Amino acid sequence: MSFKSDFHPDSVGGNKDLGENQADRFSIFSEMTTMTTPPATPPPRFHPSFFGSQQTASSGPWTPPNARLDGKSQFPPTVISGQSPFVSQYIANREALAREREELDHQKGYWQQERERAEDERKARERIEWENLARVKQEMERDRERLERDRFQWERERAAEENQQLERNRAVQERARKELDQGHEMLRRQRLEWETEKNKVLVGKKSHQQFEHERLEQEKSALESGWEKLKSERSAWELERSEKDREADRERERARKRKETEDWNRAEEDRLKRERDDAEVQRRLDEIRQEAEKLTVKAKEVDQRRLEAEQRHTDAALLQEKLAVVENAMRGKEEELRQREARINKAEGSLKKQDELWKLLESLDASELEANRLADSFRQQKQIVQQLEWERGQFEAEKPAVGPNLITATTSEESVEGKETHTSGKPPIKLTTEPKNEPFTEPKAGSIDEPKTKLGGKRKVTIEVVEDEEEAILRGRRDIQRQPDPEFDPKAKGGVDFGRPVTGNQPTRPDDIRKNPTASNRNHHPRQAQQEAFRQREEEIRRQRQEKEKAASSSLPVPQPNPIRVTRSTGSGAQAPYSETQRFQYPAPPPRSFSASPAPYVRGTSQSSHYARTRPQARDSLPTPLFDENRARPETPPQPRVRSKGEAVATFKRNERMWKELSTMNSLRWVDFPWPVFGRPSTPDEIYPLVIKEYVSSPYHPHGGRPFREHVLEYIRRWNHDRFGSKFLNKVVEDDRERVQEAADTVMKGLVGLLPKV
Repeated sequence: MSFKSDFHPDSVGGNKDLGENQADRFSIFSEMTTMTTPPATPPPRFHPSFFGSQQTASSGPWTPPNARLDGKSQFPPTVISGQSPFVSQYIANREALAREREELDHQKGYWQQERERAEDERKARERIEWENLARVKQEMERDRERLERDRFQWERERAAEENQQLERNRAVQERARKELDQGHEMLRRQRLEWETEKNKVLVGKKSHQQFEHERLEQEKSALESGWEKLKSERSAWELERSEKDREADRERERARKRKETEDWNRAEEDRLKRERDDAEVQRRLDEIRQEAEKLTVKAKEVDQRRLEAEQRHTDAALLQEKLAVVENAMRGKEEELRQREARINKAEGSLKKQDELWKLLESLDASELEANRLADSFRQQKQIVQQLEWERGQFEAEKPAVGPNLITATTSEESVEGKETHTSGKPPIKLTTEPKNEPFTEPKAGSIDEPKTKLGGKRKVTIEVVEDEEEAILRGRRDIQRQPDPEFDPKAKGGVDFGRPVTGNQPTRPDDIRKNPTASNRNHHPRQAQQEAFRQREEEIRRQRQEKEKAASSSLPVPQPNPIRVTRSTGSGAQAPYSETQRFQYPAPPPRSFSASPAPYVRGTSQSSHYARTRPQARDSLPTPLFDENRARPETPPQPRVRSKGEAVATFKRNERMWKELSTMNSLRWVDFPWPVFGRPSTPDEIYPLVIKEYVSSPYHPHGGRPFREHVLEYIRRWNHDRFGSKFLNKVVEDDRERVQEAADTVMKGLVGLLPKV
């Protein structure tokens, strides 16, 4: 491009220091080389957790850019009651995500600065080119003026010397001047065309950056065609000039022969002058040839600088691609963070619900223990009454009584009152005397009936346990709890409940009903209301469970309440005095796919201790949001990491040595091939276009300064299907031949994909 602007036909003759001026004219390109040199320091490495892998030992410990000096995070710790492995993992994940977000922001700022720097360099390069073009144009005008002055001076000198030959050579001079003017006009038109083409190319470069390579190729071809055209015109001009000189010589020879006798001496002088003129023309031609050689050298320098500019443009395109990859990864991480936060919030809500349910269970266990204590107290009172009844029967049997016909057994109030005992914290046993006669009925528990005799003055002493109001309420609640549910109790459906121990004290005995009929009637309606509430609650839980099962395929599995029956009994012995079957709502167990299982419930222990033993296991067995997300996320090829210069140079040397050794080996395996990737791949899946591009376009590749296109074509010749298949594939062992063929096809596709981008 600069060669077309620098070449001018008026530079022929009279410009001895033109080479020095042209050398100074291109000195500014050294500044372009220093300004557009890429930074020596590579960009900072990505954090390993960004790619889902552990940090390597060679990279050293990684510290976030905004980390505090005391080692603590600048973000406030998340306060969650009840620390557990799940909560600790959740906090660690949030802090890791915060650090990754800071690192991504840092990388984004760095690549933004690199983009701005590349844009500034491009603008500076364009400004320098415009200044250079203006300077070249000014120098061309000065050269043309100097050539014009030299030409006019030479014409005056020659006119002074050839006054006698003015009439004879006037026609020749006029023709030469016309030819020179035509040449000037032709070269001026060419220069205007070149300048117009250059302006079009600059405008196209600003508006269409992606077609810069094609424009440069077209410009190069235009330069070559222009140079060939100039050479052809120069050769034609030399031939025409030589033909005209020969014609002039013939005319002069004919004139000399016509006036041989008259102008012999003058012809000799004319011949000498013509020889001197020819020598001067030859000297001028030699100067023009030297100037053309200098311009050729400068054109080669310009072409070399253009290649360097192409390399810098390729590096800038690679940086833009890497920046786009980093931005896409950052957007994916942000979306992943939002999904994790939503799932963690959902899991926290579920855990809070479970905590509330466990607290409710603990309160119910406390009520159950209190009811058991009251039941034990009532059992002890009943045992005391039975003992008193037995003693009274023994006493009446041993005491004789005299009546009109036979001995009768009588009992006084004093003898019975002497047997009365009290228990700390228990209601007292009151003895009442009923003087009237009663019909014969079934003996009541806790009462002593006097047998009938023929005497008319007999009386009956009855021992009865009196309950207060609080004990009656508790008894009514136990009756409601003892009432079987036909929906869940197998005995109510006609089956046998194997989970409930068989006891002798059933909750609906006739003794209990006769003992306190008012309490049974008083609690009849609340029992029905409670059973109806239980049934409604059961239907609501069943409906919620069905909805959760429908949404389980698209959301995180959350433990839901599951109604089960818990059977508890206190005390020991074959005949337990109290048994109860209740329906509570426990959390559902974790899925069977997880190995954790809750501890079994031990009889005789409280529900709170059982909850303390099983709750950590249940929480540990829950699927975490990270596990579920990693399972659902599709696999993507890993991004290549930034290689150091030492690693890259060592890899290139090793691969070149392996290429030389391949021809001497008779049996080849997978590990013997120098695959064009960094590292040592073990499967064809580890070879894909992105890592191939990173390897081939590495700035540390020893390609000897050749253009990138030739460098890629050399790799294509090496991995060509015909050459590779005939020379190496038949030597591969049978076990590795299939995957070697697959990997070679992948390498060939990746290399061919690089050709349109160079």
